[in-house]
Amino acid sequence: MQITSTTENVSGLEPLADKFKAFGYSVRESDGNNPAGLAEVLRQAPFEPGKPSLIIAQTVKGCGVSFMEDAVGWHHRVPNDEEFARAMEELNAAEAGISASPSAR
Repeated sequence: MQITSTTENVSGLEPLADKFKAFGYSVRESDGNNPAGLAEVLRQAPFEPGKPSLIIAQTVKGCGVSFMEDAVGWHHRVPNDEEFARAMEELNAAEAGISASPSAR
């Protein structure tokens, strides 16, 4: 996401993985909002002997905060005290859920 829209609408990057592969990288893509999945990809590094490893983590801006998630306005806006408190409640609840998950251990 960029200040006015999604990256793809403003200045498309795709096929990003292919661009890095053209420069000799071994590339993996992962859901960057899934800590367990991202950790699994990190454990696989190095991906190929003799090549630098690169992970493209696909993320959603503001993931985990209901009123900020995938909202362009939050790219450049600062939350007020009430919004900050609400966001922290949501993030703390999400963290507690991750910590309690058997796959997080």
